[in-house]
Amino acid sequence: MNNIKNKKVSTLNKDLIIKGDIVFNGSIDIEGSIFGDVSEIGNTHSLVIVQKEAEVRGKIDCSSVIVKGNVFGDIHADNLKIEKGSLVVGNCIYKSIQIHSGARLTGGLFIKNEKLISNFDFSSSNSEKNLNQNETIKLNAELSHYSS
Repeated sequence: MNNIKNKKVSTLNKDLIIKGDIVFNGSIDIEGSIFGDVSEIGNTHSLVIVQKEAEVRGKIDCSSVIVKGNVFGDIHADNLKIEKGSLVVGNCIYKSIQIHSGARLTGGLFIKNEKLISNFDFSSSNSEKNLNQNETIKLNAELSHYSS
């Protein structure tokens, strides 16, 4: 996440509610609510920060993601950090992950590997079938964990 420090940061303040998808380049600091997907333009090594009082209801697809607030949707990131007090309800697909004590996560954790993930069905009813077909995929955990 260090190569992002010099990029401009766009802030969506706490009074802002967006209904629709956001596509951006650089860094975006979300303090309000977004009802839609959030994704970077191409692979531009961008950063999404979901602040403590913020909420995203949609998929996040970005090189680096820091969650301090609430995300209801899947997160696809090379670098993912889920901080204390945050809530993620959805699958996390990542290359590197940090989950702090006190973070709440309900969903699957999957190592990002384009070749294997592209053939994997994330619906719970098919997960056993998919694991048998794709035995080389590394499934770290299926969590429903709430710690205080």
